[in-house]
Amino acid sequence: MITIEMLDDEVLVRRLNAVASLHDEQSIGEDLAALFLGRSRSTLERMRSEGRGPEYIQAVQEGGPKHAGRRPGVTYLMKDLRAWRDAHKVSNPREAAHRDRKALKFETLVDLLDEQPWFVKRGADELVGHVLTGSEEMLEARLNDRALEVVWLPMPEAMTRPWRNLRERTPFHEAYIEVMGEAMRLSQVRQDDAEIRAQFDVLEEERGEPLPPGPGHKPF
Repeated sequence: MITIEMLDDEVLVRRLNAVASLHDEQSIGEDLAALFLGRSRSTLERMRSEGRGPEYIQAVQEGGPKHAGRRPGVTYLMKDLRAWRDAHKVSNPREAAHRDRKALKFETLVDLLDEQPWFVKRGADELVGHVLTGSEEMLEARLNDRALEVVWLPMPEAMTRPWRNLRERTPFHEAYIEVMGEAMRLSQVRQDDAEIRAQFDVLEEERGEPLPPGPGHKPF
């Protein structure tokens, strides 16, 4: 398992407030809203579909049915995000410690499929780096950079994009190939087991009776 250190939630929120001038009536998109709340974009989508989460504003589709396949834009007011965040603060010290143990852990394929927040070059596929794995100063500089925007992507998609910085890409590459390699190794073990089982099944059919247990044959 590979872990990558991250900035904690309070640092992120402090920098977002300072850099983005997020006053109460400021509206932001779901990518930044997810970042502010420490949830993924897909989690916010699920909350909306289940009638949970902070209040949001959904743009009205124009033209009726002909635009039915296009998802309307969703925005949030900062006052609603702050209210929801304050209402869901953790009071139990153990829960708080678990929440603030900020490290990306990559151990299984499921971990790779979790959406992560990334800085990308606006209008291009180029990926600059993970939002929360740099220094506070780097976070502030990138939040101030009008050429960058925040998007949420799972690791497989992030790793297929071009990256600006080799040093920032390397730990994610190492985590990615380690998890994929272990998944491939386990699959090969299961494949070998299945092939051996099939060979013994053929032998048993030819004999017309089960093979006796022995050094090369153990019942499955």
